[in-house]
This record gives sequence, structure tokens and C-alpha cells, in this order.
Amino acid sequence: MMNRLWYCAALALAVVALSFSSLSYASDMLALQRSGDIKIKTWLEKQNEGEQNVNTRLETSVNQPVTLYIELSTPRWFTAGTRITLPEIPNVIVKQRSQLAVNYAERRNGQTWSVQLWQINLFAQNVGSFVVPPVAVNAQVSVDSRHNVAGTLYSKALKFNASLPSGRLTQDLPWINSPNVEISQDWQQSSDALKAGDVITRTLVVTASDTLSVLLPPMLVPTVLNEPNQGQVTANNRATATQSYQVYSKPVQLFDEQTRTQYHAKRVEEQVYVLQHGGEVHFADYSVLWWNSNTEKLQKLTFKGNTFKVAHTLSSWLNYYKGYLLAVLISISSLLAISWFIWRYYQTRPRPSWWHFACVLSQGHNSEVRSALYLHLRTKSGHLQMGALSSSDEWQALAKVIQAPTTCFHSIGGFFRGWILWLQISLLSQRQYSRLSCGGLPCHGSIRYLWHRYRDRALPQLDEINLRYQSVKFHAAKFHVLKLQKHKFQKHKSQIKDK
Repeated sequence: MMNRLWYCAALALAVVALSFSSLSYASDMLALQRSGDIKIKTWLEKQNEGEQNVNTRLETSVNQPVTLYIELSTPRWFTAGTRITLPEIPNVIVKQRSQLAVNYAERRNGQTWSVQLWQINLFAQNVGSFVVPPVAVNAQVSVDSRHNVAGTLYSKALKFNASLPSGRLTQDLPWINSPNVEISQDWQQSSDALKAGDVITRTLVVTASDTLSVLLPPMLVPTVLNEPNQGQVTANNRATATQSYQVYSKPVQLFDEQTRTQYHAKRVEEQVYVLQHGGEVHFADYSVLWWNSNTEKLQKLTFKGNTFKVAHTLSSWLNYYKGYLLAVLISISSLLAISWFIWRYYQTRPRPSWWHFACVLSQGHNSEVRSALYLHLRTKSGHLQMGALSSSDEWQALAKVIQAPTTCFHSIGGFFRGWILWLQISLLSQRQYSRLSCGGLPCHGSIRYLWHRYRDRALPQLDEINLRYQSVKFHAAKFHVLKLQKHKFQKHKSQIKDK
């Protein structure tokens, strides 16, 4: 019984001793830091530049990587791996490339120091000033008493500024900040001879170094890149559902790779176009801006578009031209309906003179064509001779051609010549009638006509008398022509009976 009591008391004393020793170890970590037996150092370093003074504020650009270095060193040795807690900074992407620290040893004042180095990449997303808060580092080192001392050390707070590298860039404009960017594009067809219903696949790939894949902007999106002194550079409208094709976008693929000390980011975008109908289908260009951090120049990268010829199927052809087909069908139906109404109308009514003239002209009967022209002359002007219609030299020459027996109208040239004569007779008759109705003066409400019309005259009623006389003369000539046609018809009928 007594042995058990002694055993419990010894165990309790051991637990209390261990508790006090752990507290002493924790306090010993701070003591080691104060005595210089363990040191923590932090600094910021920009790409391709050396270590920055911790008392100065580092200047960088948006989306450019800034490396936060945390160095923990001791003249003793680390008995366990250190652990760090990543800082949280608003509008900054914090990326830890490696989950392990870099371990090495170096000589300081003739003494060997063990060093562990951590690297954390910071990517500012917006313009402004940023503060890197103290980072907690958990470490464990050995002491002379062969015990391990564990504790937490905190780094100093650091600051840096981020700005846009070029005045042609804006906060909302997508662009790439990298020392090296490569682009590629691939087109794939479901068949060599494309037709409606086939598929075209377009793949765009962007690869950049020293950046993150999430920082690579979308490429198949509508953007307007305003570049001064170079006009307006446009990434054309995003391919969407159109009459030519339907678009299906595959999920975007993002890759972050590391080869030795180089980091590469890749973004792959792929779209599938289902062709809807035949014809030429054009796919637009797409552009993205790239800030070359090595040369510090702004460049434009362009994915060239392409044009494909697509054959129609019967259904796609009907669907594509349905509007035109409907318009043609309506036009033909309207023409047929108008023709039918005209035919019905002239079944019970005499046909117009131009209809009779067109019939005899198409048949090429010269005598009947001349008779129709003279009838048209008498009907329109009341004259019996072609030369009486106008005194101009041009018309007198045409009148002689009409009266010449060698003139024929059965050829194509004669067909057009006959219609020209028909229209000229109508035009000259209308002009003659206008001059008669205006008293030999200019018509159509001109100032000269009004002056001569209403000035003082010896016979104010002379215009009305002339117009009345011309009307009587016109109707008498028309009656005479009809009488001659009737006499000619009766004579022809009697000749047929005698035969």
C-alpha cells in the first residue's frame, strides 16, 4: 500500500516538473532571440531585383509577383521543421510555391549557422498601398542541456505600393503582366468537307511565366482596347448563338507548373461551334494586352480569326432562304392574280391601243405596225401626217423613216424602234397639247407663264376659244379614224365572202 502511494506522488511531481520545464522552454525561445541565438529576418524582393531595405517601401506594378522572404537562423540546430502561417492581405493573392523551407548552413563570424528560408509570393490585384502583417513562425531548436526549446516568433510588418505600369491600362481592362508570354491557337473540323450540322472546335492557349493561371484574363470575351496613337484595337464580339452557328463553351482549364526555379501558368479555352446553315462562316479575331516586364513595353497579342465554307443541306437551305422564298412566292401569286383580273376585265371590254400595237409589233407585220402608229398619232394629236406633229429636224427624219417602205419592224431592233416611235408620238403630242392649253406659253406654274397669263390683253377670252377649237378638232379626227377602220373592216369582210 505504501509503495503505491510513493509511486503516485513521484508521478505527480514528474508532471509538475515537465510543466514548469515547458514554460521555461517557451520563455527560453524569447530569451534565445534576445541573446541572438536565434534570429528571424524578413524582406520583400521584386522580380529580377535584389533585396530591399526593410525601412523603405517597395514599388511594384499590379499583378507583378513580389516575394516575401522569411529567414530563420540559429548557431544551434533545428530539431523539427518550422511552420509558418500565411498572411491575409486584402486585394492581394498570397501564394506559397513550396510547402517546405530551404535548409542550408553558412559561416558567420567563424561560427556555423543553420538557416531555414521561406518564400511567399504576393500578387497585388489593385492599385494602392499594402501592408504585410507580422507572420507567425513556429520553430524548435536544441539547447546545451540537450533539451529542445519550442516557440513562436513573429516577423516585422512590411509595406509595398502597387500601380499600373502604363497609362494605357485601366483597372477594368484585362491584361497580362509577365516577362514572357506565348499564345497558340488550334482549329479542328468534324469533317474535311463541312456542311450544315458539322462541328468546328476552336482552342486558345496562353502560357506565361512568373505569374498565376488565375491572373490570365479570359480571351473569348468582348473587350475594347483603346491604344492611343494606334487607333482603336478591338477584340471582336464574343462568339454567341447566331444564325450561322451555335456556340458551346467548355470549362476553362488552368495549369500552374514549376520547372526548377521557373514558374509557368497556362490557360486553355475551348469553344465548339455547331454550324446551322451553308455559306461562308467567319470567326472573329481576339486580342489581349501584354505588359512585358522585362522590356517594360505594352504589346498586343492577337488570335487570328478564320473563314470556312459550309455546304447546305436541303433543310438548312430552306431554313436559310425561307424569307426570300416567301417573298418570291407572294410576288408570283400577286402577278398571277393581277394578270387574271386584267384578263377577266378585257374579256368584256376593248383592249387598249398599246395592247394592239404590242401584238402587231411582236408579229412583225410592217403595214399593221404603220397603221397602228398612224392611229396612235391621230388619237393623241389629231394629225394625219407624221411630219405635222413636230417641225424639228430630228422628228422630220424619223417621219421619213416610218414612211419608207424599206423600214421593217420584224427584227429585234425594229421591235425597240417601234416602241420608241410610240413613246415619242405620245410625248410630242402631250407637249403640243400643253402649249395649246397654255396659249403658246410656258406651263407648270412658272413666273413667266403667270406674267403672260394675267397681263392686259386685247382678247382675254382667246385662250378659251383656242382650247375649245382644238378639242373639237381632236374629236373630229378621232371620229374620222374610227370611220376609216370600220370601212376597212367591212371591205375586208366582203373580200373574204367573194372568195
